[in-house]
Amino acid sequence: MEDLLRVAGPGSILAEAEALMKRLPDLERKITRIHAFASASADAQGVAEAWASQKRAVRELVSVLQAWRQFDAIRQLLHDLQQDLTSPLLQQLISDLPDVRPHIAELEDMFDVEVAKSSDTVQLFKGSDEVFDAATARKAAAEADLEGLLQSERAALKCPRLKFSGTGPLERHQRYVYLIEVPGATRACSFACCYT
Repeated sequence: MEDLLRVAGPGSILAEAEALMKRLPDLERKITRIHAFASASADAQGVAEAWASQKRAVRELVSVLQAWRQFDAIRQLLHDLQQDLTSPLLQQLISDLPDVRPHIAELEDMFDVEVAKSSDTVQLFKGSDEVFDAATARKAAAEADLEGLLQSERAALKCPRLKFSGTGPLERHQRYVYLIEVPGATRACSFACCYT
């Protein structure tokens, strides 16, 4: 106790750390909320409900990253204070505070936090997640195949105004339906197929 009283006071490192701690949110509650929002998004019945849950989860994730940065600033202040302390218990407590900088850096290397903050979406950087990169490549290949199909139908019908007209995701399966919209003045064709 004497150690803390000796280093305490207005303008001290301890006062600065205390001010930062007062603004530190309940990280356990915030992480639980992220998990709850992500689960709600996965179980959502409608697209709008899922989108709203996803946006809330992204806001909480950005908030947690900011809180972890704040925690790291507190940890660094306390490490600066550690040399002035004589109590082995306080020194041990301060040295046991985890260094979260590598974990913060790892997350910040995966996506742009400022974009997430402004758009409420996480857009992963290429190369940050192999599964995401593989899914993105499959999606691009499928879209290229669909564009090739559209071009061949435009040539077959001699109608450059053909376009895809989709309904968006269907139900819980999140499959998009791509329908080719043919203008009314175009002659009938035998092509009647739905790609999902």
